[in-house]
Amino acid sequence: MKNNIYRVFIVLILSLSLTGCTCLIGRCDAPRSPFPEDRATAAPVLPDPNAIAVEPLDFDPPAVERVVLDNGMVLFFMEDRELPLVKLSLIIQAGSVFDPPGLEGLAALTGKAMIRGGTSRMTPDEVDDELDFLAADISVSVGKKTMVLSVDATTDTFDRALEIFNDILHHPRFSEQRLANVANVTVEDLRRIPDNPQRLAFRELSRLLYDDERWGRSPTINSVRAITRDHCEIFHKNFIQSGPSMAAVSGDVSLREIRKKLNDLLGSRCLAEAEPLPEPPVPRELAAGYYLSRDLPQSVIVAGYVVPGKNDPDFYAMNVLNDIAGGGGFQSRMTTEIRTRRGLAYSVGSIYEPKSDFGVVAVYAMTRSEATASVVELMNSILEDLAWNPVDTEALERSRKSLINSHVFSFTSASKITRKQMMNAFQGLPDNFLQTYTDRIASVDAEDVRRSADAYLGSNRRVLLVLGHPDSVKEQRVAKEPLVEIRSDLLEEVEEL
Repeated sequence: MKNNIYRVFIVLILSLSLTGCTCLIGRCDAPRSPFPEDRATAAPVLPDPNAIAVEPLDFDPPAVERVVLDNGMVLFFMEDRELPLVKLSLIIQAGSVFDPPGLEGLAALTGKAMIRGGTSRMTPDEVDDELDFLAADISVSVGKKTMVLSVDATTDTFDRALEIFNDILHHPRFSEQRLANVANVTVEDLRRIPDNPQRLAFRELSRLLYDDERWGRSPTINSVRAITRDHCEIFHKNFIQSGPSMAAVSGDVSLREIRKKLNDLLGSRCLAEAEPLPEPPVPRELAAGYYLSRDLPQSVIVAGYVVPGKNDPDFYAMNVLNDIAGGGGFQSRMTTEIRTRRGLAYSVGSIYEPKSDFGVVAVYAMTRSEATASVVELMNSILEDLAWNPVDTEALERSRKSLINSHVFSFTSASKITRKQMMNAFQGLPDNFLQTYTDRIASVDAEDVRRSADAYLGSNRRVLLVLGHPDSVKEQRVAKEPLVEIRSDLLEEVEEL
């Protein structure tokens, strides 16, 4: 009997809950809004953000002190007492373009093995333990032209961290075990590239675009495995222990203090280059289209163009052009036309990577196999329209504002500012490059964009690569042109493993 009463009570509670009753005794009311009636108002009409009047931007990057050390090395310095931290970055002319044939990946491997492989005075474990104790970090990044080594530490531990940094820079141990670990990690990363079709396509595009053995070289599994400790020591002696370099320091330290420290540690460094940089690549004229066979249900389309770099007056127009064409996200023409309106690609856009004396624009899309030809033609037609017709005022203004805002918000810390100044100076850019960027972008007009598209992004100047199923590519004759099949050395190596 008692159980039946409980069951009735539970059913009553559930039924009252489901019908929205608010009381058990007396009259039950219908469910009411949790908000009082006097607060119920119509949804506010928000203004168009593009129509909001704002004051003209008057941006002037914080000043950075430029000092010449005793050996002629330039130091960029900014004092920042907000936090008890100090950061030093050293840029060196020691990038991948100096990798010997057959040893591609040597520059990157040398840099990583340096900071992880101990010094002549300390084992790798001793370096790791002391840096952990100091709460300090030493890192490296390697590009095509340069290597950047950095040390971060607190104000109290920076002196000791800098001593270790200097020891790593000039007296690396290159532990055989740590070198093997770095090589194994690199090989594993290379082995995984074929699992990422977009990454594989961009790797192969670089080799085709530059069409030489210097700018377009990429590490392979065999080239990394061929690198020995002796190779690292030779590269270190020729390009890292001496050679062109600059420094950037920011944080809780005075200029007088850091100048003395660097003169003591780096004052005897020779700045003469061991080997000049290779000549910059030139645009390809009437290059063939290529395809790389992969048994996939979709195609990766990438097209590359060699274009002006930061030292060219057209650098600013190229930034705006890229933003409008495909670099501006969902408001760019490629995303709007190919993805949003037609639904032909789930990833599409363009990238502009400028260096000092040249730049590269890469246009890309990932689409289903049967839509490959249509997407290539749409990409071509978008770039052709930009070359023939001036862009509308609204798109031009939106792009200029976006680029200017991105530039302004990149100055978020003293370390970023000093590093930018150092990198720009090392590339031979004018001293006022950062200060004049916003004005130069704001002065780009529709004719500048049209002229740049016509001069640099014509289909006769591009290198096209389609990665996808061979039957789909051959049957459609992508972009009404025959495609030449290429082979990937990396794919062949992975298949042999």
